[in-house]
Amino acid sequence: MRLVRVKGFSLTEILISLAILGIFGLVAMQLFNTVQGTMKSNEKQINRLREIQLAVRQVEDDIQHLVFRERRNEFGDKVALLRGKTSASDSFLEFTRTGWRNPAKLARSNLQHLVYQLDEDRLVRNHWLYVDNAQEGQELKRPILSQVEEIKFEFLEEDDDWIKEWETEENNLTDMPKAIKVTLTLKDLGQIFRIFPIASFANAAEEPRNPALDDGTKGR
Repeated sequence: MRLVRVKGFSLTEILISLAILGIFGLVAMQLFNTVQGTMKSNEKQINRLREIQLAVRQVEDDIQHLVFRERRNEFGDKVALLRGKTSASDSFLEFTRTGWRNPAKLARSNLQHLVYQLDEDRLVRNHWLYVDNAQEGQELKRPILSQVEEIKFEFLEEDDDWIKEWETEENNLTDMPKAIKVTLTLKDLGQIFRIFPIASFANAAEEPRNPALDDGTKGR
């Protein structure tokens, strides 16, 4: 009977094979970690862009629904339809909008008085349940955008000049700018801005108040 000699692997060959497999495994692990890190980074960027888009859309929706509605403060004095300014210590935009949805059928109107301002590094939207007598401390605060370094509000006058403050006199409380420019300086993406045109309220002051827009909260 003829014997067949079977040649096996030497120890050196086995060690070399294990070393090659180890190198391939290390490369595969590094590639996996890189792909996973890229996916997390992309997801973070997508979420950030979504946050910015939702915040800008909220501001746009509010300004588009800005309504002619006389309002009184906690002292009973009439205040301007629109107030706003840009300064190093206090930048804000204040007005009343209509179209406030009420799916829960709460005892309130469809009007909403609101203020946009910067709280540390967050753009905050404050609103009140009632338009009149909006007192500090009774507002409902909702941060809508993070990592905000600075916010600027500018107002376009009739002579096409941009100004940084809109505060009308008592006999001109219904005066409105032609447009509002909102500029956001973000810590991660730099500066972005949007310009929102304002509907004309020239005839609204001469017309009687629309009962559909009355919130029934006068004196509150």
